[in-house]
Amino acid sequence: AKCTQGEDISQKTQQLEMERSTLLETETKLRELNTKMEALTRAEKEVAKCTQAMEECEKELNKYKKLCKQTKGQHTDLSVVENEIQELETQAKGLARQLESAEE
Repeated sequence: AKCTQGEDISQKTQQLEMERSTLLETETKLRELNTKMEALTRAEKEVAKCTQAMEECEKELNKYKKLCKQTKGQHTDLSVVENEIQELETQAKGLARQLESAEE
């Protein structure tokens, strides 16, 4: 009966050592997973910041494009006005010459 008890204690000791080893492995894996989770959380926050920055850039780019269109339109308007001024100056010179001729 003593042999059986000794074998039983030996088996229980082996089982306890295996469970302790499994527990240590599990704790190590848990620490590794926690470290990875922290890194992923930091990365997620950085991605959110980058996304926000990109959205701000997109808004500014749209403002810039709108201003470019407005400026282009104003340049076109300015060209039209300059042409009209030139035509009016030409007409004024012509009228001045006609007036000179009529006075002579």
